[in-house]
Amino acid sequence: MKAFLFSTLIIFLFSCSNSRTSSSDKKMKKDIAGKMAEIKEMFVNNKIVDSAGLVEAIASGVIDQNKLTELGEQIATLMEGPDETELGNIARNEDDKNLRKIAIKKLTDQDELGDVARNEDDRKLRKIAIKKLTDQDELGNVARNEDDRKLRKIAIMKLTDQDELGNVARNEQDKKLRKIAIKKLAN
Repeated sequence: MKAFLFSTLIIFLFSCSNSRTSSSDKKMKKDIAGKMAEIKEMFVNNKIVDSAGLVEAIASGVIDQNKLTELGEQIATLMEGPDETELGNIARNEDDKNLRKIAIKKLTDQDELGDVARNEDDRKLRKIAIKKLTDQDELGNVARNEDDRKLRKIAIMKLTDQDELGNVARNEQDKKLRKIAIKKLAN
């Protein structure tokens, strides 16, 4: 059964490597190609040419099954339609910044985007998440708590909720940002 699963995974991965050539997302293709190259390198270095060789290499510990599975799952997630939970997991936990960026760009779940906007260390990735936010509570949270003035401004500009705008108008320390919130308040 293991042999079948892994041979299916490998066939899927190698057949998909060229199936998305019409995609306009060059960065995604580059990241997928990088992951594919990592898998291919594992195979070439260990002279694996079939599923039996793969199973043997995994059983003997030459190839780390968890690493291979993780690479396959990441590639599949990037190539398929979005699974919000998995995309959120990649957006929060992936070491590779470019893969986190792709996941954030694909996310639509407002809770996941809010989590990234609040907790991501990289400013550029937080900005991507904030720009995708539409949930007024999440935007209000960013407007109240984000340290970066420019990112707070983006959140304030997207706010339409009168309570959230009122909160910003009353409590924002930056006069220019308070003025933006006040102007957005309905008469």
